[in-house]
Amino acid sequence: MIAKVEAKFQVPAQTLMDLQPSEEVTVNLPLGLQGLLIPHAGAYAFDMLIDNTHTASVPFHAVVMQAGHLPPQSPGTLLTS
Repeated sequence: MIAKVEAKFQVPAQTLMDLQPSEEVTVNLPLGLQGLLIPHAGAYAFDMLIDNTHTASVPFHAVVMQAGHLPPQSPGTLLTS
């Protein structure tokens, strides 16, 4: 684990009232990652835990960026300098 980021969110009451049992809802959860240091290029993942239960993983690949040169980006690529 590189870092632990905690966040709280709420789903509007009306949205919850409109849901059926076991129906899913999408919630945008912006995270401030300024200052997050990634030790080296490679494969990583953001793992989401809700109430200490793993619910999802979002993989990404960190690459080293040379000053003035941007490598081609593909979805899930994070540029580090």
